[in-house]
Amino acid sequence: MIFILYILILHGSIFRTQQIIWQNHNNMFSWVTFGAGAAGAFTAHFVAKFIDRQFTIGAEAEKRKDVDLAAFCDALDGIQKCCVRMWLENPKDLGTKEIELQAIITANLKLLTLINSELFRCDIDHKEDNKKSIKEIIKTASGKDFGDPDRKIDKEIVLAVTEQIVSLKHQIKVHRRTLPRHWLG
Repeated sequence: MIFILYILILHGSIFRTQQIIWQNHNNMFSWVTFGAGAAGAFTAHFVAKFIDRQFTIGAEAEKRKDVDLAAFCDALDGIQKCCVRMWLENPKDLGTKEIELQAIITANLKLLTLINSELFRCDIDHKEDNKKSIKEIIKTASGKDFGDPDRKIDKEIVLAVTEQIVSLKHQIKVHRRTLPRHWLG
């Protein structure tokens, strides 16, 4: 560019040279501005998509945790209802319904351990606390004369299971609130 200016100045057309410089400067500025604007728009589009995707991933992860928490609480409710019915009714009156209640109780107890290990996989301390509480419920709900056709009605088991379930529900909700949130979630 300087070489061209030198030649034009040597030929004596200073006015024309100034016009060419201004014209080239304007043309160059337009292309630079256009290129920067296009690159900025292109980049902004993909950055916006990336951030939106991160928000979506975070929201989905938090929603899955909330669904797991709801399933955990539903399983606790199922255990409580079945324990109340099984331990407060005469086994002879229940008949084959007692086997169904036992199956529901054991299946929900297994579900509690699965959800606990999945929901709190990153938080070993809370997972172990919940595991201890679940073991207490297992011991109480399926202990003593569980499965015995000659078992007796036992109000103490119902009271203990209900107390443990209410305590575990509160504990798991507190632990859920302390779980780390997903980035941008």
